[in-house]
Amino acid sequence: ESDNDASRCSSNPGSSTLFMNSVVGQKYYVVIIGINNATGNFGLLLTDESNGCNSAQNILVDGTVTVGSNENGTSVGGICDREDYTPEDYHGLGVWYSFTGTGRRVKISTCTNETDAGFDTYIAVYSSTDATSCDASDWNCISENGSDASQCSTKPKSSTLLLDSIAGQKYDIVVIGNNNAIGTFGLILEDEGGELR
Repeated sequence: ESDNDASRCSSNPGSSTLFMNSVVGQKYYVVIIGINNATGNFGLLLTDESNGCNSAQNILVDGTVTVGSNENGTSVGGICDREDYTPEDYHGLGVWYSFTGTGRRVKISTCTNETDAGFDTYIAVYSSTDATSCDASDWNCISENGSDASQCSTKPKSSTLLLDSIAGQKYDIVVIGNNNAIGTFGLILEDEGGELR
């Protein structure tokens, strides 16, 4: 169930958004209720969110560029709830990836030739207490970074972060178009050395 959540739809803060994992062939019923006996017209939109964290593409820390687009991504908002970030700034469509920690420092970046010029990207990295869960309550925000021209002079709207990974730990990465930007990006994971843990 879901009640109204302005963080998921700033244009209509009285609306509701619900994400669920469906079972093939299972029939579902959706009930729309006006809160506090409210009445009115509504629109109902069902979308395939298969770019969500349940279908995260596994990538390697080997310097290979993975090309993606957030055009059909999952709606993501309120990334890494931190006091020094305004969640509304980071709403947008995101694409999920995962990788396994190497026990060394990993550079995660969209500073690649494949990233559209001017495409404002944002990266967040999570670990989870349950590797099979996409429930945000199971996530632990490890790191995040918006566009940073000092990290990439050729693509100043790209994002780069360094992560001291734990060997064998599964990490989820979401690449988002900042402020609802849509575009193509290249995501690269590179070993930055140092036996850490």
